[in-house]
Amino acid sequence: MVVPFSTVAPRPVEKHHLCIPANAYPFFKPDTEVWAKGDMVCHVSFERLDRIFYDGKYSSPSLNLEDLRRIKCLVWEAMGCPVLENQAQAADKKGMEDGSGGKAKARPAGILLLKSTTVV
Repeated sequence: MVVPFSTVAPRPVEKHHLCIPANAYPFFKPDTEVWAKGDMVCHVSFERLDRIFYDGKYSSPSLNLEDLRRIKCLVWEAMGCPVLENQAQAADKKGMEDGSGGKAKARPAGILLLKSTTVV
């Protein structure tokens, strides 16, 4: 599943949208806020996915754990299944206990892009 990011702010902003502030991540367009749009999730074949081309090479950067958790919650919200805060905290705790050390992996972060699309 892919959560799209956009430099175009949704109108109106709803619970299933998340604003990533400008310059929060080096792989997004500099000096521009980016929006995760949980109501526009799609799924694609793994064969259509590739790493992003960033800083002169293909790489697999990831979101921080808190942003990843918030994006997961807004996708659930868009599907009409709001996540309670204690459920989100329990999921975070499980992630810390599974040996990941709190570091989000690139694939679940929703930043894999279709080969035919461009980054922001």
